[in-house]
Amino acid sequence: GGAAFATGGAQAEGDGGGTAAEHMQEAARMISNLQTETVGVDLATLLRESPREAYAFQQIGWPAEIASMTTHALPASVLERYSQRQSVCFCGVLPEIGRAWATVDNVLFLWRFDVLDDVPVEYAGETQAIVGVALAVPKRGVFLPTIERLVVVATTTEIVLLGAAFATEGGSVDGNPGDGNAGRDERDPYASQREFSTLRVPFSEKQMTLHALDYACTTDDVVVKDFACTSTGRIFFAGDDEALYEVEYSQNDTWRQRRCRKTCHHSAVPKLLPSILRLRAPDALRQVLVDEQRNALYTRSENGVVAVYDLGVDGSENPRRVAEVRDIANAAQMQR
Repeated sequence: GGAAFATGGAQAEGDGGGTAAEHMQEAARMISNLQTETVGVDLATLLRESPREAYAFQQIGWPAEIASMTTHALPASVLERYSQRQSVCFCGVLPEIGRAWATVDNVLFLWRFDVLDDVPVEYAGETQAIVGVALAVPKRGVFLPTIERLVVVATTTEIVLLGAAFATEGGSVDGNPGDGNAGRDERDPYASQREFSTLRVPFSEKQMTLHALDYACTTDDVVVKDFACTSTGRIFFAGDDEALYEVEYSQNDTWRQRRCRKTCHHSAVPKLLPSILRLRAPDALRQVLVDEQRNALYTRSENGVVAVYDLGVDGSENPRRVAEVRDIANAAQMQR
């Protein structure tokens, strides 16, 4: 009996020891696998290859990066047009003038997003679908002083400049601050004071009207992806053909050039190659941005290629490509 008990005890001890050993071996294998998988792997690589879903939730206790303050429904006229859409629709905001915009096919709507049930300003002067909208400051001396901003509208075939005029509730139309004495009555000693008081009213609190200016240029089958405008009136845009363009405009036509034209500053294909022979580039531009403090312009492509252009000392020169980074993640790793 004692022997039997001793044998059984030895057998139980052996079973327990074998199970613990297996757990230790499994843990060792897991650690070895983790070490093998992480050898030579940089944090930037892990971040680049991590799925977006892993960062799509809000961590408990973390402050919200984006907080919803108010929500407004789209105007009824926009929703009605949207229900009858045939091709494309886009939307966005123009904070400088306090307006939201939406396009449905070939119709543009602009309305104040801070006023409930504001009646949108509607523009339907195009035959092709609108694919992009931007706001620009007009160049001095080109348009009437009442045209204080330009609404740049890009369709599938052309880029159109619309004039935006603003008036106070009393009906007086403001002059452009950069035009000095435009619209001032020299016989009125208080004209300057009233003009300054009127100009302090933000665009978002003024009534806006759109005016056709007969300024347009063809896109030559280039799809506009993004706009970037400067405070001096320059209008740049990125195309889906991996090219950087500028919409140049002047007061009158000349025998050498039209008053509104598209200029290509940098392209992956020769400039003299006819538009019909240009092949679609595999890495189209997606974003263009102007840094007026440094007089620099930046472009970003679909594959993450960032290019830097120099605009000269005063920002008036043609963009000159000075740098390019093709892999931001690797560049960040090298700067550690």
